Parts: sequence; structure tokens; C-alpha cells
Amino acid sequence: MPLISTIGQIHTGNPYYVRFPMEDRGKLVNVHISAHSLGQRAARDGLCSNNLLLLFCAYREEIEAAASAKYDNGHCDGADVVVVDRDLSAACSAAPLRTSPSLVPALNDCANASQKVHLMEERCKEDRTEVDEAKGV
Repeated sequence: MPLISTIGQIHTGNPYYVRFPMEDRGKLVNVHISAHSLGQRAARDGLCSNNLLLLFCAYREEIEAAASAKYDNGHCDGADVVVVDRDLSAACSAAPLRTSPSLVPALNDCANASQKVHLMEERCKEDRTEVDEAKGV
């Protein structure tokens, strides 16, 4: 059974990895992805950022898909799923960054990575607002 997204907290307090929950039929499953793997994935798009939350937000759908596939295939570290850069296949590198429709034209017109990072930061702010609204905050 594939893992599904949850509105759980994304933990970025450790500088070496991001931890976040996904769900399997009501059971929470912790997923980890290293800062190195996030950096490697961003480098494929010519991006550079040390902001783990920003990178996680940009590639969340891809990371979650890789975690679900690993979980379905039984490739878990104990009760946790650990996503590494080889799980984020080169075939996925052509996938567009996760952005709101209003940001797509601007993202496509960006001339450099710093502009792309700024646009991704805006998307992360939107994601946090959606989570807060869902929690009733």
C-alpha cells in the first residue's frame, strides 16, 4: 500500500537531514532525507541553498513518491524510510519544481538560481499557510 502525505510537522532542526511523517492506513511512518541528498537533487536543477525546508518544499512530491516506492518494496531502515539521492532518479530531474500556478511564468523566466530560490521560498510560505489553515491556526 503506498504511503500518503500527511499534514504532520516537518523537522529541520538537525542540519544533516529532514524528517517528516507519511501515513500507511492510519499508521504514521517517519521518512528521512539527508541534507546531502537534497543538495544533490537541487544541483541537478542548478540550484544552491542551505535552507533544508526550502529544498524539501521544492522537491516534496518527488521525495514522497520515492519514499512510498521504497516502503512498498520493503526497503526501510527499521520502522523508518530513508530516502537517498539515488532514490531521486535522474528521470525525475526533469520534473518541474512544485510551484503555485501564479509563480510558474516567473519561475520559467528566471535568469539565475537566486531568483529561483526566492520563488521557492514564496511557495514554502504558501505551504506553511495551508498547513496552518488545515490545523485551524
